[in-house]
Amino acid sequence: MAVLLAYYFHNVCAINSCFDSFVNPLRTEVAALITTSRLIEFCILSMSAAHLSNSHPHWSLEGLGYLTATVSELSRAMNGVITVRPLSTAADQDLGTVLLGVIMLGMTTSWHASSGLGLEHISGSRALFRTWIAQECTSGQAFDGAWPRLHFYLGLQAYWEAMASFLIDQDIHQLDYLHISFAIDRMKAGTVHPWTGISAVPWLYLAKAGCVIRSHRNRDRGETLWDGISSTKAVTSHQPLSEDCHVAHVLAKELLHYRPPSDAQIEDTFDEHTSKSQLQDLARCCQLAALVELIRSCDSIDEQQAMATLIADNCMGTSSASAVHVDVRSEATCTDLLRDLSVQILRLLSGIPTDSGTRCLYHLPLLIAGSVLLPSIMSLSHTQCGDVTSDKSSACLYWRRFVTERVMHLEQSVNLEAHRRIRLLLTEVWARGDALPVRQYQALTPRSLHWVDVMEDANLRFFI
Repeated sequence: MAVLLAYYFHNVCAINSCFDSFVNPLRTEVAALITTSRLIEFCILSMSAAHLSNSHPHWSLEGLGYLTATVSELSRAMNGVITVRPLSTAADQDLGTVLLGVIMLGMTTSWHASSGLGLEHISGSRALFRTWIAQECTSGQAFDGAWPRLHFYLGLQAYWEAMASFLIDQDIHQLDYLHISFAIDRMKAGTVHPWTGISAVPWLYLAKAGCVIRSHRNRDRGETLWDGISSTKAVTSHQPLSEDCHVAHVLAKELLHYRPPSDAQIEDTFDEHTSKSQLQDLARCCQLAALVELIRSCDSIDEQQAMATLIADNCMGTSSASAVHVDVRSEATCTDLLRDLSVQILRLLSGIPTDSGTRCLYHLPLLIAGSVLLPSIMSLSHTQCGDVTSDKSSACLYWRRFVTERVMHLEQSVNLEAHRRIRLLLTEVWARGDALPVRQYQALTPRSLHWVDVMEDANLRFFI
């Protein structure tokens, strides 16, 4: 047990946080709770053993034992929260501890071999978070001493939702409870979070973009899909196309006006491996990745034209109110925009050192940008490359190599199965794209050959 606890603080904290120092709440909060909460203790033992088993397989069985113990303790703790008198100090503390426990359990279940993705816990986490918010607001503490804890729980939940949204089918309004992130950003704009960096807002937009993509996917397929909890029809499949398009349009407009906190607003992380500029670039990558997914939700010519016009109008010129700075021509198509935005994401990531703490968070924007490196998108683009080479085919291969190298570095340095799956997924996406005859490119829409479809078809679902 002592070995596993030491492993958490020495190894897991570093690979599970975008910064790690004495101000990392995944270090300080856990240290404060581990001696008083068996749920948190079992969570830590479970994830440490699971991670160790990747290098030392003999830890696997012990890890599964602690995982089982964590689930049992969570059930007991949930019953305890239900029976404690509401609005009491004990109820608030217990609720926060259980919320942290269920998030940590859900987010690390996939670390164990053959244990699923942990998505069955997300509905319970949502309910606990809503209850915690309601109690804090009722007690009148929400705008006082509760802000640090709110920021902590919100960031954990926002990251989980961003990852889960590309895996489960749900109504986009399921995420409305996270809208408090807009308020917390104004109150505590500079507090760095281990799972969302300098802001939960880009992760919320990524989550919403994932909902839009899966909604379109299910409407097209007209299938009953398994969402990891229950088998249901996609809740938005009955909506008219224009409504889906309107949702994507509104989200894109909001995204274009999001600005990451400035240097002066960002608090020090006391981690020499994670600079303020790297955190800002990570936020921009998430912002651009969400925008890429919203563009890829467009099907009809009218949808594509409306989206392209919106983005071009907001990105052109330095006087624009947009916070997105990408060279875009007024007549740019959605295909042009996909190429320019994806390359901009990769440029930003290439400027982040491989030993940066942000490496634990940039896998999703890296995947999204990398999945766009297709002949059907790169070859049809009418924009200037502005890359290391003016040849678009060479530029595509260059960025593919960069993406592959970064993912392989994550495989080696973070050592989780999910990164291997991301690499295999990108390889499959590129192989399918390369196999298409050139004459078929023109018939493809921006959403053609989407990585979510390939992930489902090739059974490469991942969670990290």
